[in-house]
Formats: sequence, structure tokens, C-alpha cells
Amino acid sequence: MNTKALRCTAIAIAALAIAGCSKYKTGEYSKGSTVIACDQTFQNIMEQEILVFEHNYQGSNVMDLYVDENSAIDSLLNIDNNVRMAVASRPLSNEEIAYLRKHDRNVNQTAVAVDAIALIVNPANPIEQIDYQDVVDILTGKLTSWDQIAADDARLGDIAVIFDHNGSSTTRYMADSVLMGKPFAGNIYAQKSPQEVFEKVAASKNAIGIIGVSWLRSTLTGRELSEQELASLNDADSLTNLSEMTTDVKVLAVSPKDKVRAYLPDQQNIFDGTYPFHRQMYLISTSVPNTVGHSFYTFVTSHVGQKIILSSGICPKLISVQIVEL
Repeated sequence: MNTKALRCTAIAIAALAIAGCSKYKTGEYSKGSTVIACDQTFQNIMEQEILVFEHNYQGSNVMDLYVDENSAIDSLLNIDNNVRMAVASRPLSNEEIAYLRKHDRNVNQTAVAVDAIALIVNPANPIEQIDYQDVVDILTGKLTSWDQIAADDARLGDIAVIFDHNGSSTTRYMADSVLMGKPFAGNIYAQKSPQEVFEKVAASKNAIGIIGVSWLRSTLTGRELSEQELASLNDADSLTNLSEMTTDVKVLAVSPKDKVRAYLPDQQNIFDGTYPFHRQMYLISTSVPNTVGHSFYTFVTSHVGQKIILSSGICPKLISVQIVEL
């Protein structure tokens, strides 16, 4: 991830947010600090939200903790620590909410974005798309070598599946929503972060990586937003297709169940549901009113916060959008 580019982008977005959304003014939000535990899959999104929030509201500090999804939820449920917010791909269950309420913590939670799971391969891999069933068969071990998918892929050898972490939301999604509880095969390799998934696939011709699509914009392009894109944050709520790709990895198009056409995980295909591997992103808070945590929750669910999500490459949940073809 290009930290310098990320900070420059966030500051530019902040300037537009201040100019274009006057109802959110400095001084209306609480000062102080809060701690948020975030699934690493959504790290790029939350970093931009926090940078803009802190830039807009001086004296407010959001301390971020990026961990796997299980750890993020566990941190929020641990009443002995100071984590009052979490970001995950699922809401709290009724049992988890009841537990927190028993300890005098009220819960606010809402879906703030629609994310997707991207499949990436090494550029040496000639395939451009993959069937939904082939993905299932790879994950369960029915397909173990690339020549079983395409006859000319024998030189790539055995398939190595690269996940970010055993407890991550991407792993849980593929296990629960794609495999429907079937066990993973033995060719599954866990890394420590989404960035390591990207690096492993870039270095391994036989690998296929499973990664949150919000990592594609910053990791694949590593660039600042253009003036036109920055202006769109203020003037319009528009979706754009993936317009730039790195040569380090290749993003595969995926055909849904029983369909021939394959779709890339760009914003339009996530928005209309044609890309099959999509899920919600939830912001969960136990912060009370007049605290930084409550202010940050309000900010992310506001029009400004939703436009930051729009700029990240995934789809905001709480604002209407229009589709723009580039």
C-alpha cells in the first residue's frame, strides 16, 4: 500500500468534504479518542475514513487495530478492554448483543458498504476467467492442477490457494457462502495479511489468491485519485469500472452459477449483483452519545463517509449511486 498516496488522497477528499457538505462542521463532533478493531480486509477503507475524520475534526482521535475478523469481534465483546467499535463482514448475533447489553453496552450496527472477494493469479497464468463451480472444486480439492481447468496450463503445475488468515472474513465467506460448510482441501495456505496474499501470488506462477476487492484499488494501482475522480466525490455519486490494473497480478472474472458470461469485481458488477462473490461490510459501535466513537459512527454513515467508501473501489450502502462507464 502506498501510504503517502493514501494520505494525499485522504486530505484532498477532506477538503472537498468540508467545502461540499457544510452541515458537518468542525466543533459539532466530540473530542477525545476511541479504539476500533477492524478486519484487515477493510483496512484500506477504514484508514481513509479515519484520516479524513481526524483531518476534519481536530482533537478527535480514532486508534485503529487491524486484525482478523474473529479477533475484531472478540475485542468488542471483551468488556475489560477499551475497544468500543468494530468493522466486520457480519453483524453481531442476538446472543452477542444480549451479552453486551447485560454489561450495560448498547449496540448500534449497520451495513455501510457492499464488498466483494476477488480472485487473483500470477500474470504467467493464461486464464482470464473462471467458473463458479471450478472455484468450489479448487477449494474442496476436486481440482488440484491447472491443466484440469485449461489444457495448456500443464506447465503451471499444482494449484496453491492463498488466503490472508484462518480467522479472516474472506476465509469465513468462502467456507460458509461458497462451500456451504464443506471442508477446505489441503492445498490452502494462509498468510498474515491481504498484502502478503498479493505478494505471494505475484511471486508464484501456480498460485490463486483470495482477497478483498477493496485492496485492488490501492494495492494494484498505488496511485492518487485524479482531479476528475476527486471532483466526483463532491459533485456526483458515481460508480466506475476498474480502469487501471497492475502487471504484478491478474484479476480473474468469475461466471456465476449456471452462467456463461464472467464478470470482474468492479463497482458496477458488485452494485448490480452480477459478480457472484459479494458480501456486506458492517460498522458496529457500543459507544455512547457525545463520544468520539459515536461521532465517528455518525461520520462513516454520513454522506461524506459514504463517498469515501465510493472512492475506495467498493459500493457504499447508504447513498444512492449512478453508473458511469469510462
